Amino acid sequence: IRKHKDIKTPTVCHILDVTGEVAAGVASVEAVEMFLTPEWIQQFKHTIHSAPLLMIDANLSPPALEVSCRRAGDCLVGGMIASLSTGLDVMQSVAIGIAAAKASVEVDSNVPSQFSLPTITGDARIVYSTAKLLQHQSKL
Repeated sequence: IRKHKDIKTPTVCHILDVTGEVAAGVASVEAVEMFLTPEWIQQFKHTIHSAPLLMIDANLSPPALEVSCRRAGDCLVGGMIASLSTGLDVMQSVAIGIAAAKASVEVDSNVPSQFSLPTITGDARIVYSTAKLLQHQSKL
């Protein structure tokens, strides 16, 4: 958590329609845009690389977003398509895609020269079991 006298907490307000979709919204996220810089994010490189799942605020500046998820998108899509083509279901394929994306941000090259199947499998299991748990809890 970053504290600074000039930072105001970002605020977002959405109005939902009868189907639960966003109909209108207002956001004040200047703090994210001003203070979440690539240099600040780089301080947490080890923590980001060791996270089983990485979620990113899309309101980041392009340079900050690039530092946060460089190369992850290609590996996410590639992992999902490869998994779907072998017959895995969508949730399993998303979990493998996320695991492949995680692996991509852990290396300095564009895409890992090789993937560790045990690592991808372990990370995908964590993502999949967490997604199943969240899906189950949302039905309560």
